[in-house]
Amino acid sequence: MAGLGKRLIALPEQSNHAEISTVLSAEYPKLETLTGEWLIYKASGGSGLRKLSVIPPESEGYTAKMLKGISNNGKHTLFVIPLQEELDTTPLPADAPEFSKMPTSQCRTCGETLPLQFLALHVESCSKSAEDTEQEIDEDSDEKQDHDDQDNTSPVASEKECPICQVVYPADIIEMHASACVERTSTLEGLSYGGAGVDVEALEEPSATSSQMTPWQNQPTSSAGPSRPANTTEDWKTIPDPARAARLYRETMLDIHASGKPLHLHVNLGDSISDQEMAFIAFYKARNVEWANPMQSRLEGDPAIGEGVNRYWFSRVMQKLKEGFNLNFGNCCVTRLFDGEPDHLVPSSSAFLLESDLFLMVGRIIGHCFLH
Repeated sequence: MAGLGKRLIALPEQSNHAEISTVLSAEYPKLETLTGEWLIYKASGGSGLRKLSVIPPESEGYTAKMLKGISNNGKHTLFVIPLQEELDTTPLPADAPEFSKMPTSQCRTCGETLPLQFLALHVESCSKSAEDTEQEIDEDSDEKQDHDDQDNTSPVASEKECPICQVVYPADIIEMHASACVERTSTLEGLSYGGAGVDVEALEEPSATSSQMTPWQNQPTSSAGPSRPANTTEDWKTIPDPARAARLYRETMLDIHASGKPLHLHVNLGDSISDQEMAFIAFYKARNVEWANPMQSRLEGDPAIGEGVNRYWFSRVMQKLKEGFNLNFGNCCVTRLFDGEPDHLVPSSSAFLLESDLFLMVGRIIGHCFLH
């Protein structure tokens, strides 16, 4: 069969065309799907590159007697060539039906049983594959050992303590943190002593010996606000409408703390933008604050008073959350807490911001703005 290998086929003496086709299909299974029939060709003598000439069939097709005479009792090779199609000559797999009669043997490396013709090529490739696999396993084990060694040593070598605030940070950001920590500390000290011209009451934590009350010492007491039945303050929890439940919760919290000591925020408009921003950053980073207490803002240099000033600061601080603060908290002019498009902002993945408490400040700002 042209392109499918050479076979020695024995035909009964009286075989007709149909029987010959059946025998050929058994030897060459690809002939079963062939359409358009085939013809038999004969080489015109000589050796090497020889020209094939067609053997015309008889009126009833090819017969065994006819082929016997043409091949000189099987001494000459005959070629079967399709008329209208080209046979697929892609190498067959080892388990193809064409190799079912061939002797087989088992590969000692992988245990696969293959015909002898395939086994000669398979042994060479299988040996190389086994060597490559062993080499990869050795490399993987070496890499894993190196990685384990790095893991055992990295926690100590990759963390350092900030000399200013004594907080442990990763070694790759400790310099950036220390730079920002120095600026923040010096700014807060200036604010505490009035050197920056911005008055934010009680920047420090309340002390046990302090005789002056500060906004961050305002704790809710049983006498703060009118007394309300316990079931009334919990009504918002049972309301299925989220908007209505949020509104009732806000009203309830403001009523409870309506008589609490106000929180004071004093800012000098004559100061720089960064000084003003440090004022309300320090304001919202304070701890132990009851944010539902009344809010009183004062703008030094502006006659405005009352709720209008509060609304001004709430809108400004929310805008700063979107656009960023004009402070150097990591070798940049603007520190952005959120990244992305204006209508789809996501928290920044900066290592410094994640290690700091600025996102805690963000939560307090959003909650405070919601309440007031």
